[in-house]
Amino acid sequence: TYLPVSYYDCVGNHSRLYEDKDNCLSKESFDVLIHEMLAQRFINDKDVFIMGYTINEKIGEFEAFGKKYAFCHGDGFHIPTIAKDLSAMTKNFYEAIFIGHIHHVFIEEQNGTMVVANGSFAGNDEYANKIRKTSVPSQNMFVISEEGIEAIRTVKLDVFH
Repeated sequence: TYLPVSYYDCVGNHSRLYEDKDNCLSKESFDVLIHEMLAQRFINDKDVFIMGYTINEKIGEFEAFGKKYAFCHGDGFHIPTIAKDLSAMTKNFYEAIFIGHIHHVFIEEQNGTMVVANGSFAGNDEYANKIRKTSVPSQNMFVISEEGIEAIRTVKLDVFH
C-alpha cells in the first residue's frame, strides 16, 4: 500500500522553448508540457494526483496541517526579500517558501518564513560554474507535521557517478 501523492510543480527559467528569454512567455516551456504529460499519465490513478497550477504556472502554494507553503523557481524575485514580496503579492503568510534558481542549498528564516532552496539538480553544470555557485547535485526532502517543518533532508543525487 502506498500513501497518496499530491504532485505540484511550477515553471522555471531553464526549460523555455526559445533561447531568448526576453521574447518567451512562461507558458512556452517544456515544464508545462511535462506537467500535462504527467496529468494525462495519472488521470485514473487513485494514489497519484497531479495538481493544477494554484496561483499561476510560475508560483504555487499548498496547505498542510492548516499552514500555507509556497513554491516557485525563484527567478524574478530578489531572494533576500522573497518572503515579504511573495506574501505581499498573494496576501498570504507562508510557513515556508521552496525555491530553486540559485544553484546551491540555501536555508534562511525571513520574518518567520523559512526560505529553502534546492541544490542544482545537475550539480557542476556550465551555468553554475559561470555564477560560481556550484554544488553537489541534490534535492531537498521535507517532513511536515502539525508543528510545521520537522526535518529537512538533502538527498545527494551524485551517488551513481
